[in-house]
Amino acid sequence: MANELVQVEVDKRQMKSVESLLSAYPKGAEKVLQRSINKVALAARTKIVKEIREDYRLKSGELKRRNVFLKRASRKTLKAHITIKGSRIPLDRFGARQTRTGISYLINRKKGRQRLCNTFFRDDKKGVWKRMKKTRLPITELHGPSVPEITEGISALQRNNYDKEVAAKLSREIDVQIRLLLEKGK
Repeated sequence: MANELVQVEVDKRQMKSVESLLSAYPKGAEKVLQRSINKVALAARTKIVKEIREDYRLKSGELKRRNVFLKRASRKTLKAHITIKGSRIPLDRFGARQTRTGISYLINRKKGRQRLCNTFFRDDKKGVWKRMKKTRLPITELHGPSVPEITEGISALQRNNYDKEVAAKLSREIDVQIRLLLEKGK
């Protein structure tokens, strides 16, 4: 299950103006555009991770490493994508704690901590486990929601806001990168 959230790319008008400004520099336009797109895409990924973490108790490093992927721009493909992928997250990653009656965990910060009776941590494996019958076996590991499920709630209005914000940041970053290249060239 994958969900493309943000796409960062340069429109043709911006590309032509950058190419005309940097015609004296070989491959200068591609370098400026690639750096600008990647910098803006990195900032957008950071913002998305922060917004997820406002409501859900997940570590930002884990989100970036396992769920919110950034495909960077190259000089040939001047386009970056932020995609959200992943399966259901084990319950122990949501701040699970052992209590007298079972496990308490915090998935959604607004809903508060929840409890599961007759659940436990295993010594030999990570995760929160529960017995399915009165007997000792079988036991199964419990999971919370996946990050794509969490981000399905992002409305089309919010996605349009992402796109507008990315476009504004991209034009500012292109100006900064052009200035840096011109100063370096002097």
